[in-house]
Amino acid sequence: MERVELHLHTNMSQMDGINCITDYINKAKEYGMTSLAITDHAVVQAFPQAQSYLEKIGDNEFNVLYGMEGYYAPDNNINESYHISILVKNEIGLKNLYKLISISNLQYFNKKPIIMNDILKENREGLLLGTACNMGELYQAIIKNRTDEELEQIVKKYDYLEIQPIGNNTEFIRNGKVKDVKALQDINIKILNLGTKLNKLVVATSDTHFLNKEDEIYRRILQTNQGYKEAENQPPLYFRTTEEMIKEFEYLGQDKAYEVVVTNTNKIADMCNRIKPISDEKCYPILPNSNLEIKELAYKGAYKLYGDPLSKEVQNRLDTELESIIENNFATLYMIAQKLVSKSNKDGYIVGNRGCIASSLVAYCIGITEVDPIRFNIPFETLAGINGEKEPDIDLNFSNEYQQKAQEYMEVICGKGTTFKAGTIGTLADKTVFVYVENYFNEKGLEIEDKEIEKLSQRIVGIKRTTGQHPRWSNSST
Repeated sequence: MERVELHLHTNMSQMDGINCITDYINKAKEYGMTSLAITDHAVVQAFPQAQSYLEKIGDNEFNVLYGMEGYYAPDNNINESYHISILVKNEIGLKNLYKLISISNLQYFNKKPIIMNDILKENREGLLLGTACNMGELYQAIIKNRTDEELEQIVKKYDYLEIQPIGNNTEFIRNGKVKDVKALQDINIKILNLGTKLNKLVVATSDTHFLNKEDEIYRRILQTNQGYKEAENQPPLYFRTTEEMIKEFEYLGQDKAYEVVVTNTNKIADMCNRIKPISDEKCYPILPNSNLEIKELAYKGAYKLYGDPLSKEVQNRLDTELESIIENNFATLYMIAQKLVSKSNKDGYIVGNRGCIASSLVAYCIGITEVDPIRFNIPFETLAGINGEKEPDIDLNFSNEYQQKAQEYMEVICGKGTTFKAGTIGTLADKTVFVYVENYFNEKGLEIEDKEIEKLSQRIVGIKRTTGQHPRWSNSST
């Protein structure tokens, strides 16, 4: 049996993780592993790639444990937080993880999205909580010489306790908080003893940030360009084999090392169901009476635009589109757009639109688009597909001055807390990375050829640099 890595950062851990999740899945399968976890910093942006990759290669056996490493405030003090590992057990847990991310970003953001203790308790179901790395609550409490009673109270909140290779924590030797390697080993032994006493699983995790041992140079380059003083003292945060991890913990004894590295990590993995972070089900919003409302507005608009009675061409086209829209449950999507456009126009702000929505007669009749598909001979299939099953692509461009009001009105239409803003992920591009690599070697006073810079750069391109929201000049309603 091989181990399971329960603490792993992909290139979606902002300016920190190096490799994409597909690299890790391939390497894990090469090692004979059957599971691994994703625990990026405060985000779940690697989830879609993991799901789509497993579907692409047709692997129904490998189990990705979906989770994240969050920033947890145990005393509800937004200014004091610790790292916490969170893994999803089931569909309820997945929903609760998403809620924690939303709430921490929208309500408790303080340089980082903070998970308040009360909020975590309210959304605890379906989640497994781990003590994380040396920035976790438990490890920090031990470093600060908290009493055994205080440590036990901390342990009781978690489902599993993490210990990591000594090389991950040597910064505490350099800054004088512990004396030597033996003292770091003693901390791990203390965590192990606490787990035994309080019946908590203790697992060995590597806190993986890059794939291979030699890849640490890429993280060095990233951290140097962010101004980290300790960038050159990279801990060995690579994706270790089972044998390497057992060797890291041999000071615990052979049996105990195997238990924390292999047995217990697999126990945690077995608690986590195989789930899909993105459902196959199309969960369209539903507004009451949308089917009736779209029919009434479409005919009212058609009579105004084409006259009463309608020509056979317009009548047939209108009926065909309405039937397709209603049967495929798209009426609400059209009506949301109609209400947004109507409100904006009423308030004196014209709304532009783009994309293939111009091929819908219904959209023209209810005021979503100003393009007449009859006049320009644009078939409905351009938008809806041959069988009318394609989701409508309705892109609306609101005035900059009206953006906020349009977003607020979405909550009036759909209900508070049921809407969201489209997000963007900004990644490191070729030119930026080239400068990063060049700066790194310049700071070290070393000369490097452009060819070598380009070679190193290719391994850093695509790492997440920022997270933002959809550009202000465009607001997509569907």
